[in-house]
Amino acid sequence: MQRNRKLKRWLKMAAGVALAVALLWFFFRGTNWADVSTSLAEADLALLVLVVVLNVTSLVTRTWRWQLLLRPLKEDIRFSPPGRYYNVGFAVTSLLPGRLGELLRPYLLARDQGLSFTSALASIATERVIDLTVVLALLASAFIFPDSLGPRANDPAFSHYIEALELTGLLALVAVVVGVVFLSYVKLRTERATALVK
Repeated sequence: MQRNRKLKRWLKMAAGVALAVALLWFFFRGTNWADVSTSLAEADLALLVLVVVLNVTSLVTRTWRWQLLLRPLKEDIRFSPPGRYYNVGFAVTSLLPGRLGELLRPYLLARDQGLSFTSALASIATERVIDLTVVLALLASAFIFPDSLGPRANDPAFSHYIEALELTGLLALVAVVVGVVFLSYVKLRTERATALVK
């Protein structure tokens, strides 16, 4: 039994390595390495390091957010499973069309952690709602303060457009506030209903 378990683990590891090699080959095929070397030699090292740090920080933050969204499904879920499958989904989304990674990562996580695929997929939908809320808030702030739209924002010829943008920004901000209040209300009602059932 122990031997079969070890063999299964080694087969999974080998399959993972083979998949990684295949994806790397697919991604780098046809690459002109001389051009890559020249570009790297001419690049600003400090900016490259900053980009890497920001990307890693983004991945860690997004993984932590997903872990928090998964807590209602599994309270003791650790950071590593969401992190592992988030990176797999991110890689697949980067390489293949149709954002297939957004479906793959909840499927893999649900299978690994014994969760419902539908529930895991719902956490991805919640992520998209949060992202949309942030985008709307940023859009609203830019429209409410039209000076941020550029030097022509104060041009009288564009006054009607600017007023329309300000109104759009205000409506977007109201939509964000209403959405946050509604989601908070639903969460509170759900927690109360769950407490009554228990």
